Amino acid sequence: MTDEARRNFVLLVLDEGASGREVPLPLDRPFRFGRKSEADLPLLNDPKVSGVHAQLEFDQGHWILRDLDSTNGTFIDGRKVKEVPIDHGDIFQIGATRIQLVDKALGVPSDEDMGLEIGKGMLEKSAKKKGSLVLVLLLLVLVGGAAAWYFLGQGGTRKQKRKVHKVVRLEGDLLGAGAATLEGAGAEGAWARLQGGADLGIGGSAHSGQEALHVSFASRRGVDSEEGGAALFAAAILARPLPIGQAQAYEARAFVQTHGELKVGLRLLFFREAAGPERNEETSEGSEENSDDSLFRERPDWVMGKPLQVIPGAGYKELKLQSEVPFGATRVAIALVALPEGSGEAWADFDDMALVPREQGVALVQQFAGRTVVVPDEARSTLMVRVGQRVLLRSAESLPPASGATPGMRALASALGLPLGEFFSGISLKRTEGGVVFDLVGEGRLRLLIPQEALEGGTFLLNPKNEKGEALGFDRFGPGTQVKGFRALAIGEESSRMLLRPKRGGALSAQAVPGGVELVLDAPSTLTFLFDFEEQIRLARKYLREGEAAEEAEEFGKALQAYRRVLREVPFYGSAVRSAGERRARLLNRGKAVLDRLSESFEDARFLGYLGLFQELLARIDRERALFQGTELEARFAELKEKTKKARDSILATRSEATAKDLGEVFDALVASGSPRLAAFLGEILETSYGGTEASKTRKEAIEKLLKQRSKGSGKQGK
Repeated sequence: MTDEARRNFVLLVLDEGASGREVPLPLDRPFRFGRKSEADLPLLNDPKVSGVHAQLEFDQGHWILRDLDSTNGTFIDGRKVKEVPIDHGDIFQIGATRIQLVDKALGVPSDEDMGLEIGKGMLEKSAKKKGSLVLVLLLLVLVGGAAAWYFLGQGGTRKQKRKVHKVVRLEGDLLGAGAATLEGAGAEGAWARLQGGADLGIGGSAHSGQEALHVSFASRRGVDSEEGGAALFAAAILARPLPIGQAQAYEARAFVQTHGELKVGLRLLFFREAAGPERNEETSEGSEENSDDSLFRERPDWVMGKPLQVIPGAGYKELKLQSEVPFGATRVAIALVALPEGSGEAWADFDDMALVPREQGVALVQQFAGRTVVVPDEARSTLMVRVGQRVLLRSAESLPPASGATPGMRALASALGLPLGEFFSGISLKRTEGGVVFDLVGEGRLRLLIPQEALEGGTFLLNPKNEKGEALGFDRFGPGTQVKGFRALAIGEESSRMLLRPKRGGALSAQAVPGGVELVLDAPSTLTFLFDFEEQIRLARKYLREGEAAEEAEEFGKALQAYRRVLREVPFYGSAVRSAGERRARLLNRGKAVLDRLSESFEDARFLGYLGLFQELLARIDRERALFQGTELEARFAELKEKTKKARDSILATRSEATAKDLGEVFDALVASGSPRLAAFLGEILETSYGGTEASKTRKEAIEKLLKQRSKGSGKQGK
C-alpha cells in the first residue's frame, strides 16, 4: 500500500449549522455532494445546492474536486472551479456550506495554512495523471494563488484585509440589511438572479460595509457571435417583493461602479397578483434536480426605469429612480441590471440599495370622456386607460427592433421587460378630437397589454385592405387567436369603448395571452385612442334604418348589406350591433328556409320527370335569388339554378332522342318508297333540329346525299 493510501482523509464541515462535523472519505469510489438525500454528504436545506452538485475522487494518489454541471457552481477561494486537484487543508464551498479536506495524520491546519496551496510534488502528480491539460490548469491556479497572496497579504484572506467602509442607510428604507448593504446572514437569499452568461453573487469591492453585489462577464474575444450563442445579460431582483399598502409612489436608489464596456440600470418592478410565482421559462434550468430557488421566477406587470447607461469614470456613482404606483399594483421590488456592450471582460459592483415609499407620485393624468389616461415618459411604462375601476389598457413596454438588437437585450426584454425609454424618446400624450394621441420617436417596437376585463364587450380587429383596395372591415378576435398586419383594434361597449389605431406607419399584431390580449406595433410613431364615438353611433343608426326600410320593401339583399355594414364598419354601438345581428340572422334563416323549399321542389320535379315543373322551378329560383342578391346566399341560389337547368336539359335530351327516332323511321320509309324530295326535306329537319341524336348521326351520309341531289336539281331548273 502506498503512503498516500495510508493517509486518513476526512471532510470537516465548517458551516451549515454543524461546524466541526467530520465525514470520513472513501478511497475506492467517488464521494458525492448534493441536495438529494442519497448523496454522501446531503445538504438538504440549501436552495443553492443542486440535486447532484459535485464529487470528490481519490485518483492516482491525489484528490480531484469536480463540479457536476451544478446550477450555482463550486467555489475555492471565491472563484468558481470546474475540476481541480486539492490536498490537505484546502477549503471549498458548495452553496452556503464551506468544507475542508483534512488528513488526520497531519492534524487540522491552522488559519495561516487554509486556502489552496499547490506544491511541486502536486504538479508532478497531476502531470503524470492528466498530462499537459491538468498541468496548465494547476499552473493557472498557482499563479492565481500567488496574486492573491501578493495583493491580500501573506497567508491572509481577502475579507480580513478588505477596507471596511461605514454602512449608510437611507431614512425610511424598506429593505433589510441583507438586501440593502449585503451584510449579515440574510444577504445570500435577498437577491434572486436573472442571468445569461454572467457570474452573479456577493463579492467585489463595497461602497459601504464589507460586501457588494458583483456581476462579471468573461472575455469573449475571438468567439463568433452566432456560434457563441451567448445572450449576455444579468439582473439581480429583490427576491421577495414587498406589499405596497397605502404608498402612492416609491423611490429606488443604488450605488454602482463598473469596469469595461458595460451598461447598467436601476428598475422599479410592480406586480398585480399576490399569488406565488411561477418559474420563468427563459431562466429555468428545465430539471428538478438543478432547480434553484434564487432564480427569478416571476415577470413583473410594470417595469419602470431609465435607459441602461454607461457609468463614466472610476468609483461608485448613484442611481436614483422615482415612480408612482400603477393602478392595481399590490407588490413592489427593485432590480439591478447589467448588459455588456463589447466582447472584453467587464464587471459591475452594486451596493447600498434602498426602496423608500413616497406620499405623492409624479404621474401625469388626463381625463377625457369619463376615461382616466395615465401618461408615460422615458422612465415609466404606465400608459394606462381606465373607466372607473375597469382598465381598458394596462401597460406599455418597448421591445427591441426586429433586427439590430443584441441577443442579451432581446433576452432581457423577454424575461424582465423594458421600459419605454429603452428604445423611445419624445414621448407625449395630447388631446385630439374624440380622444387622445400618443406620440413617440424611436426605432423599437411597442408592446401593449389589453386586460381580459376590457374584452367582455367584444374585441374587433380592422383588417388590411384587399387586392381591390377595399377595407375588409372589423372581425371578432377570439380566444387563442393570433392575427398579424391589421390596422385598428376596437374593444368594449357603451361607456367602456375604445378604438386604438396607428395614425401613420406601422402594423399591429395581436395575440391572446393569459389575462388578455398582447398588441405589438412595429415602427410606431403615433397612436390614436378614440373614446368619443358619437359620429360612429350616428352612422350605425343610419345603416340600421336603411336595413329596416329595405326589409319592409322585401329587398332582403339590400337589408342584409346594411346590417353587415353595422357589424363590420362601426361595431361600437352595442344596441345597434345587437339589433343588426338579430335582424341579419333572421333574414339569413329566412333565405335558408326558402332554399330548403326550392330544393324539395327540385327533388319532386326530378322524380316525376315533368318538364313543366322544371320550367316553373327555374322561374321561382330567379325571383327568390333577386331578393337576396349581393348576399352570401346568392351563390347557393345560383348553384341550385344550375342543377335545375341540367335536370331540365336531361329531360329535353331524352325527348329529342325519341322524336328523332320516329322521324328517322319515316325518313327510311320515304327513301324506300322512292320519294327523294320528301325524304330530303325530312332529313334536313333531322340534321338541323336533332343533329346530336343517334337517329341523325346514323343517317348523316344518306341525308347529305339527298340534299346534294336536291341542290343539283334546283340548279338545272334555274338554267
